[in-house]
Amino acid sequence: MLKSRVRCGSGVASMELLVVPVIVGGFLSILATQYLMFSKIRQLFVDLDSQLAATIGKLLEGMPFEGIEPVNPIQQMIIQALAGQFQAPGVEVIPPKDEKGLFR
Repeated sequence: MLKSRVRCGSGVASMELLVVPVIVGGFLSILATQYLMFSKIRQLFVDLDSQLAATIGKLLEGMPFEGIEPVNPIQQMIIQALAGQFQAPGVEVIPPKDEKGLFR
């Protein structure tokens, strides 16, 4: 049998020394890939947001909102109070029980 004559100063084989850098390099490449992927996704969301804002702005420009006043909060509160008075109270329905007193 041939013995491996490639040894480091501490007697550890060179193959064992290569495992750690390979694992660290793989981990760093995964982190770099995730960073690039998330930065691309973030940029896509920023682009989508700006496109949606531009589209909504164009839609609102074409609508005739010039002569309409904003809603008065006091009038809105009065309308909600009046609408609440005219609503009928809810009726609670209790399911029937059997002979043992249990709900069916």
